[in-house]
Amino acid sequence: MAQWSITDSHALRTIYNVSAPFPKDQYYEPFNTAGVRVDVFTEKSDSRHDCMCDFTFDQNQGYIDHSCNDEIFHYIDEFVLKAHLWGMIPTLSWILKPLQSIRDRIIPKKHSGNIIERAIKSYFDSMSSASDSLAEKPQRNIASKLLNIQATNSSNGLNDAEVMHLITFGLTAGTTDGGTWLSSILWHLMHNRDVLDKLMIELQEKFRKGELSRICSAQQAATCTYLDAVLQESLRMLPPLGGILPRTVPKGGMEVCGFKIPPGVMVGVPAYATQRLEEYFGSDPFSFRPERWLEGNRLPDMSRLSFGFGTGSRTCLGKNLGWLTMRKIVPSLLLALDIETPDPDIAWEVVAGAGIHTHKFYARVRARE
Repeated sequence: MAQWSITDSHALRTIYNVSAPFPKDQYYEPFNTAGVRVDVFTEKSDSRHDCMCDFTFDQNQGYIDHSCNDEIFHYIDEFVLKAHLWGMIPTLSWILKPLQSIRDRIIPKKHSGNIIERAIKSYFDSMSSASDSLAEKPQRNIASKLLNIQATNSSNGLNDAEVMHLITFGLTAGTTDGGTWLSSILWHLMHNRDVLDKLMIELQEKFRKGELSRICSAQQAATCTYLDAVLQESLRMLPPLGGILPRTVPKGGMEVCGFKIPPGVMVGVPAYATQRLEEYFGSDPFSFRPERWLEGNRLPDMSRLSFGFGTGSRTCLGKNLGWLTMRKIVPSLLLALDIETPDPDIAWEVVAGAGIHTHKFYARVRARE
């Protein structure tokens, strides 16, 4: 089937408008210390996974505390790659799912899928015995809320497979997409010392005034305007979305820049390219410059064209959670530690597929006085 990747801003409004009849494309069908050199990739992956486990189960797996060298992140990377391939070629899922099931029965994986599914099942089993009283207990995490829905709506509620599916996707997306965003923040701050210094002035001034705790809350950090600009710019420079958020052209077709696109064609907007359009982001769209988010004349258009969490009627459900965690993690980390790059000339490795991910990169870290 034909596929169009479009960076025209007027087409963007048409394709992702809340009331527009552009359905999700078949792409989605298959998923019905002092100067210490630190591996930032591993640390941010550990922190994001622990964070998501806390939100989901009210407990984490201790990756940060124990520096676990688990293969869970390799599994997650494979999962995302497989998701992208299945989305682009849906028939692959019909062929590969039965084969994978047979293979896993004959040759079980040591780190089987999973790892995440085993953690979920363990929690699920511990809670299911108390399902009758779930409605009377305060629901402090995502998993218990889902189980509560299941327990109080037995006829029309979620079944076990649906609960497992929702939690698995939440943990996977939160770990990968949040990890990409955090990588972008730290990388760009290390390689733009002037921006880091300016951000530290804001954070330390608010800390001295008592407006920011050393382990700060998201509510406190939300008052830091330059911090928000840094977070926005980092998300613009390296959006987690590597694809085009595909939609199918409805009956009647559409016209883009003079080209007529017939019904049934896959169309979408690539975040990485769209967020570098000069007419909206200025003459320096390839530069890391948070100040652009403080310039009011462009802000409405830049916000509209920001695809870090998708757009339209199907914006990522984890958007607010993502902002909350970054507002907590980034200032708390920077108030405690100074970070710098061991070698400014070393480039990082970015891999693009359904999502955009970074591979290993390092920082030199020392405690702030």
